[in-house]
Amino acid sequence: MSFHARPEEHVLPTDLPECDRGPRELDSFVAQVALRLARPRSMMELFNEVAQLVQTALKIDLVQIWCRDQAEGPMVLLARVASPALCTSASSWSLTPDHCDERDRGGQLDQVGWTNDSTRLEWSTDPFWSANLGLQSGLKRPLTWDGRVVGMFELFARRPLSPGEVAWIEAVEPLLSEAIDRHLVTASMRRSLDLLRSMRQAQGHYILSKDHRKVFDGMLNAALELTASEYGFLSRVLTNDAGQPYMKTFSITNITWDESSRRFYEQNFAEGLEFHNLDTLFGQVMVTKAPVISNHPARDPRAGGIPAGHPPLRSFLGLPIMMGDHMVGLLGLANRPGGYDEALVAFLQPFLQTCAGIIEAHRVEQLQRETEEELRRAKQAAEEANQAKSRFLANISHEIRTPIAALCGYSEMVLEPQMEEPERRQTLLAIRRNSRHLLELVDDILDFSKIEAGEMTIEHCPVSPRWILEDLLTTMGGRARSKGIAIHHRIVEPIPDTITTDPTRLRQILLNFLSNAIKFTDRDKRIDLILQVEPVPASGTLHSAANRLVFTVEDQGPGIAPENLSRLFQPFWQVDGSITRRYGGTGLGLSISQRLAELLGGVIEVESEVGRGSRFRFALPLQSGVVPCVAPTVVSTGQTSSLVSSTTSSSEEDTQSSHSEFQPRLWAARYPWSSRRVLVVEDSPDIRNLIRWVFKTLGLPADFAENGRVGIECALSQSYDLILMDLSMPELDGYSTLEELRRLGFTTLPVVALTAHAFAEDREKCLAAGFSAHLTKPIGFKPLVETLVRLLNLEELATPSAGSSSTATNSAASG
Repeated sequence: MSFHARPEEHVLPTDLPECDRGPRELDSFVAQVALRLARPRSMMELFNEVAQLVQTALKIDLVQIWCRDQAEGPMVLLARVASPALCTSASSWSLTPDHCDERDRGGQLDQVGWTNDSTRLEWSTDPFWSANLGLQSGLKRPLTWDGRVVGMFELFARRPLSPGEVAWIEAVEPLLSEAIDRHLVTASMRRSLDLLRSMRQAQGHYILSKDHRKVFDGMLNAALELTASEYGFLSRVLTNDAGQPYMKTFSITNITWDESSRRFYEQNFAEGLEFHNLDTLFGQVMVTKAPVISNHPARDPRAGGIPAGHPPLRSFLGLPIMMGDHMVGLLGLANRPGGYDEALVAFLQPFLQTCAGIIEAHRVEQLQRETEEELRRAKQAAEEANQAKSRFLANISHEIRTPIAALCGYSEMVLEPQMEEPERRQTLLAIRRNSRHLLELVDDILDFSKIEAGEMTIEHCPVSPRWILEDLLTTMGGRARSKGIAIHHRIVEPIPDTITTDPTRLRQILLNFLSNAIKFTDRDKRIDLILQVEPVPASGTLHSAANRLVFTVEDQGPGIAPENLSRLFQPFWQVDGSITRRYGGTGLGLSISQRLAELLGGVIEVESEVGRGSRFRFALPLQSGVVPCVAPTVVSTGQTSSLVSSTTSSSEEDTQSSHSEFQPRLWAARYPWSSRRVLVVEDSPDIRNLIRWVFKTLGLPADFAENGRVGIECALSQSYDLILMDLSMPELDGYSTLEELRRLGFTTLPVVALTAHAFAEDREKCLAAGFSAHLTKPIGFKPLVETLVRLLNLEELATPSAGSSSTATNSAASG
């Protein structure tokens, strides 16, 4: 029902007779209204008494009092009193408080109007009133308090209303407004207390109850009570395989209406009813993750309709239950008198947050139970993994402590002043050998960690397979000689001149194969190293290629039992403890090799027979057409005398290999170091002393600073041709120091990063920051000097040295 009045009808007419009521009667009327409003009764009872008083005192046919449900909510009917005559005329129509609300009135309750012309009364939804009740006049007065419209007072009569009667209504308006505002404040406090109680009860029940279904039933009942809703549901929100959200109920009001719906409810209630249709009001909540208010579901285009026989849906509120940005649940409510609004949504937010916490706790608890079950099923595997890790820790401790013990012992020996020079040299070579072994061990651990974390990067560049084979022989020849083992190598032609792969990782895999072969092969036996191209097996994993390049390492070691082959590539695992005690090792090498093989797109194959030896093969796919598939022929085979020798000791190996390393006197004689000056910024005194010795030997003038700030001061007070800078320093690190130097104008001065961070991404980070080069610790003398020669532009000033020294220097410089 809606009420409209023309603007000129707000002017009081002058041709109507005044009621025969004076000031005394008015005061009495106001006092009676105030007395009734002061009684300790419910708001509905109080205002019904006031409406009855007004109807009786003014002989009005219909009195209606409306109030806001909330501060900003819709108007709801608080009281309605009709005259006996009107009730008789309207016997076919129910004059009950829930007959009409703001939706039926077209939202016109806030308008003010007064008319005595029945033709000016316009009833929008109930023409029965104007056609059959004979109403002639109507009055609508807003009830305001503190500048807000808190309610509406309405009078309707079959006779004209006089200005005096209007004045009586105006006189009691402040009393009615204050009473309604007091009602709103009290109701708001009561609702807040109910909200807090519901939240506290929900949390307490979840903690104490083992039946979580009862907890969620209680939460839904609390929401229905707080909002005076007729029915609803509380559900979790999940995602299907297609990435679409759907809901599965925790609790839902039983609104079954026929045998089929009852059967469906009973069969699925315990596990939760699932709803996947997104073309519904609750579906829109899941799609938008925003509240959905619909006070006219039958006319709402977002609604998908309801099944035949479903209880009436007069209003709907869908609220997303959010945990951060993730929607974990949905609360749906229906059929609240007066409908739903944004104020109610805001009021329920604390309750929704409590629901989110309980739903998330339920999810975590459920996940924990599933995880515990998985852990129980995987108990044996976990125990084996723990045992493997224990073995690894024991092995790694042994592997680390052994070279450290050698380093400590040999260092003490070097300090002995009576030591002869030959003995001192052998001691220093032993120190270097153990240092390198320790560095290789650390590299293995770091590689394994990077692979496990998925951070290993692979390069793709052309490399010669023949060069790889020759490099393996050169690198591992000394170790084979020291054990009296012969390495026979052969190349089965044709093979490609180059392949595209990561040469460093390929070399790492093959070095592991060859190192293991040498380790497990006894003296006076042989190892075969073979390079060939062969067709890809039909059952192989490289089926996308026609041919593959295969590196084979075959030894005459003890062999591996068949039951152990499947576990050979597990990290931290070795065939048995005696292998570790006899040969050493951490059990990481083959695991790293297999992961690297996968990253390179290749495959590792193993054949072994106990007592006869093992064959390890690494196969890389070749692009189609690179190498013709022809009958293989051996076109080259090699076994040099240096590889066959069985009398060369490890000390001789160290002595021979030392000739290819850094020889400071040769470098000093070749380049004019004294024409340059460098600054070394390094916080470690030992590293500074080491570099100072190298530069002193070369004859290179250098200054030293212990941190970045001192380094900047030196750069400002002295001219340098190059700066060698550590990255991790107190006061000011290397990156910040470089940035400050560039800001101060040292834009072209070469600055070389010196760091223990040796990964490829660390190098890329340094170069991107503006460093001219990247050197890693422990410091390699040869790379250090080569970098200095290049950045100081000394190559063009080089002078040939006499004899073999010049040849050695040229070889080193080209490397």
